[in-house]
Amino acid sequence: MDRQQLSHLLIFETVVEEGSFRAAAKRLNIAPSAVSYAIGKLEESLDVQLFNRTTRSLGLSPAGKVLIRQTASALGMIEDGFNAAKATHDNVSGLLRINTGYSAAKFLISPYLGAFAEAYPDIILDLVIDNRFVDIVKSGYDAGIRIHEHVEKDMIAAKIGGDLKSVLVATPKYFENHPVPCHPVDLKNHRAILYRFNEQRTYVWEFEKGRKKLTVTPPEQLVVNSHQLVIDAVLQHTGLAYIFENYVKDEISQGKLVKVMEDWTPPFSGFYIYYPQQKMRAALRAFIDFFIAKNR
Repeated sequence: MDRQQLSHLLIFETVVEEGSFRAAAKRLNIAPSAVSYAIGKLEESLDVQLFNRTTRSLGLSPAGKVLIRQTASALGMIEDGFNAAKATHDNVSGLLRINTGYSAAKFLISPYLGAFAEAYPDIILDLVIDNRFVDIVKSGYDAGIRIHEHVEKDMIAAKIGGDLKSVLVATPKYFENHPVPCHPVDLKNHRAILYRFNEQRTYVWEFEKGRKKLTVTPPEQLVVNSHQLVIDAVLQHTGLAYIFENYVKDEISQGKLVKVMEDWTPPFSGFYIYYPQQKMRAALRAFIDFFIAKNR
């Protein structure tokens, strides 16, 4: 592989992370035509098509999936090396204010806080956990982390981590006394443990199967604003809970909880780091690159 192919491969990886040629061009600060040219040259050199393109969507072809799977780890190591070397030269420093919801903080940020502090000792990270929808510009934040559908359209956004999946769960004992639901309409006959984002809004139960999308408000048994309390309550056979799978994967694997209606709960696009369309500070660039690399 020559240096030009490596450059094209890095552009290819950025397109995969951003989800479009235009978003990749913004992140790389190059013209969209340059991204198209690089992908075309890479496809030409490999004699394969890397993306399935339509006027409304962009997805990886089978060859593209193989390429990103086989090269992502090596590219991540290269990027980590560049970031570490750049940090020693640039002495990236200053206060960095990030607003994030609890789930993103728990699964994507918290596991690597020590490593980030070691890599960038001169960055003061002010991490605010807030499940409300916050105007990060008015509130004085450098960036936010939210599910993609909750990111303002005028922001620049980069995906962090993989797709998410919510699961509908209850205990085996609960299902000894209640029928197993097979369709969202069945939930009207069940008790629900609801999660409250803030004072005004509870988590809406949304289901999808093929082209069908349904929103359900099941009978409330309990409403709490803590994921841990949702888990505690469902383990006490209180009712059904609809929660990110990451929170309950251990309980599921141990047989303490049972997943139902899995055909109605497909994965969806996960979390994004987003920030205003303006010149990026070095500290923010370091934060974004570091945590995206760690969550590949």
